[in-house]
Amino acid sequence: MTRSRQRFLPLIIAMLIAGMVPACAKEAVDSVSLAPRQPFPVQMHYHYTLAVPDHLSPEQQNKVVRSVYDRWKTNYLSVVTDPLSGQKDYRITAGKKKALLTFSEGQGYGLILTAYMAGHDPEARLIFDGLYRFSRRHPSHIEPRFMAYQVPVARSRQTSAFDGDADIAFALLLADKQWGSNGTIDYRQEAIELIDALAEKVLGRDSHLPMLGDWVSQEGEKYNQHAVRSSDLMVGHFKAFNMVSDTSVWETVVIKSKTLIDFLQSEFSPESGLLPDFIIKGAEGSPIPAPAHFLESRYDGDYYYNAARVPWRLAEDGLLWEDPGSFAQLQKIATWIVAFTNGDPTRIGPGFHLDGTRIDNGDYMSMAFIGPFGLAAMTLKDQQNFVNRVFELCATVQQDYYEDTISLFCLLLMTGNYWLPTAPPGTDRSGSPETIGPDPSGNPKPL
Repeated sequence: MTRSRQRFLPLIIAMLIAGMVPACAKEAVDSVSLAPRQPFPVQMHYHYTLAVPDHLSPEQQNKVVRSVYDRWKTNYLSVVTDPLSGQKDYRITAGKKKALLTFSEGQGYGLILTAYMAGHDPEARLIFDGLYRFSRRHPSHIEPRFMAYQVPVARSRQTSAFDGDADIAFALLLADKQWGSNGTIDYRQEAIELIDALAEKVLGRDSHLPMLGDWVSQEGEKYNQHAVRSSDLMVGHFKAFNMVSDTSVWETVVIKSKTLIDFLQSEFSPESGLLPDFIIKGAEGSPIPAPAHFLESRYDGDYYYNAARVPWRLAEDGLLWEDPGSFAQLQKIATWIVAFTNGDPTRIGPGFHLDGTRIDNGDYMSMAFIGPFGLAAMTLKDQQNFVNRVFELCATVQQDYYEDTISLFCLLLMTGNYWLPTAPPGTDRSGSPETIGPDPSGNPKPL
């Protein structure tokens, strides 16, 4: 803020209260309120010793992120104008062949990305608010605090998906950190209400795990509190929710989620560390991979397009919250994928069985898999070349909405531009980078 604006701001505020402020002063106040508090690039330093991209300078890396974000915006951000009010809302399209569709998942992604890119994108807050209004105008018919998982969709299927609403809640916390909550949308209060709804409606009463959506009954015969999408185990999100919630339930959800991941890696993927798309409760009472066609495809019990996001979700917890458990889970996956590909990320295929063998569904590259595996490889200090090559693939390969969006998230994490709305307790991010590894005791840090 300039000295002149600092000098006149108290007067402007007083005039606003009195209703006497001229138009030019209102514009000055509006520009202040729109100014991001953590403008891109944040370029935070990780406290772990990691293999971060080093083939480009930080400035060059940030230039790449800006370019990829601008391209993503052009391809997938769509304006929705209210014919009566003329107000502009925004939605994230479901890709080139599904441009008329929007998923709550994509709306959550768009909200998070615009909050992170404020400072580069001068319209970030306007777009964020428009994206959020769109989500509110298309609620689930079961729980109206949630967004319908697909728009448009028949009312009988106008239900929620856990991950979309969890990402929207996380994005609202980012917005509160980025712009404050004194504007037309009280981001913090909206986030708390949504987080409370998630705890009340879509957490297992006994399992304390995220259910698939508000359409699932706690004790349903097939879909119930024990049926889990692996990519919904967003431990980093849950820790942020715990920081603003009046209940301690999210602490339990964190513990249960981490325990489930450990169990699956130990019992079903001891070599690869991979998780299945979906998990159910087996006949013996323990979690097992879901059978084929449980919900989406014949690969529901394999590492497929849902589980492909797991390393990204683990990286949020392992790298940003500095959780040694998630860090170790990532390392297991990283060690296997680097050996499997002989250090060449272009050899990563579109899906794997949990034993680490390739799914026989075509020989092509999908950035939905490559980008997150690159995040896992950051935990291996000797895999600098692998991480650099994944960075270049994320920057240059264009596919469709899902792959391109995941690539952008991975670039943000690789470059230190992915941050938490609530800093981990006892963490100081303001000084010089530290190079420490996970706590040798293996004890998790406090929530």
